[in-house]
Amino acid sequence: MRWEYHAFKIKACLNQLSNIAEDDETLVQGVKSFCAEALFNIGRMIADNLAKLESKQKTQKVDPSAIHISMPLEKNKMEHVTKQVRGAPNKKPRYLN
Repeated sequence: MRWEYHAFKIKACLNQLSNIAEDDETLVQGVKSFCAEALFNIGRMIADNLAKLESKQKTQKVDPSAIHISMPLEKNKMEHVTKQVRGAPNKKPRYLN
């Protein structure tokens, strides 16, 4: 994908900057400052896109008929279902004790 290509290119460029600056304290401080600014800006871009997606989800209408809420199972029905699922007819689950 194209975004992966660009992400790895950014990583390669940051590595090059770090390698160039390794012995010069002034360059090290400049690269640190640049990396912090890049982190902030890229993080903000991603957060902005996530916020757009969330706002789209909030505006979508949910069809109430698509939601089904059933009554809770009675204890004896729950024991029957649990026995079928666990395959142990003589053992009671701990939460039913």
